[in-house]
Amino acid sequence: MPASLFKLSPNCDTFIIRLTFYVVTQTPQVLLRMAFPEPYPIEHWPKSAVDCLGWEFDWFCVDRHGFMAVLTTAARGHIPESFFQTSAQEYNVIISVLASRETCKGMRVTTESGKLSDWEVYSQHGLFAFDFQDVHRPLSKARNGYDLIYKPFRPAHQSELPESTRHCFPIIETDFSLIDFLPLSLLPAL
Repeated sequence: MPASLFKLSPNCDTFIIRLTFYVVTQTPQVLLRMAFPEPYPIEHWPKSAVDCLGWEFDWFCVDRHGFMAVLTTAARGHIPESFFQTSAQEYNVIISVLASRETCKGMRVTTESGKLSDWEVYSQHGLFAFDFQDVHRPLSKARNGYDLIYKPFRPAHQSELPESTRHCFPIIETDFSLIDFLPLSLLPAL
């Protein structure tokens, strides 16, 4: 996609910087607005999950088969400590590869309502897209994990990434294609 189609746009409401880009369809007058993370500012890269409390953070993992997922924390979700062995540069390479991946429609899984376009876009780029929905539930109804919001029809595999970034993912001992909820108990050391 030509660089001229990219428009950078910080999203200050959620404290995560988003890249807004436009895809030209067959009819040049029709533009589709989509969000995907911008490369992460190196100077603000978190050192631990504690550094992410209170703000939205999107992190990646793989299932036992190497298929990729993104988990969005909703400012309170849990992140395995092993994820923070990843550098901002490695994270940015992953974002770049995923953003350039040919898109394919994803499938909505959740029955929840609300603005779900970010998870839809993630699934279009091949990611199983989970969110820490417990922040929207009464404590008595907390599920203690991440809900699957959208899933891809053409899942991204870690083998599509440069070899130097394949170690960056916590491995979750499950099969993302068979679940709609990821309990915290399956995450590596928190």
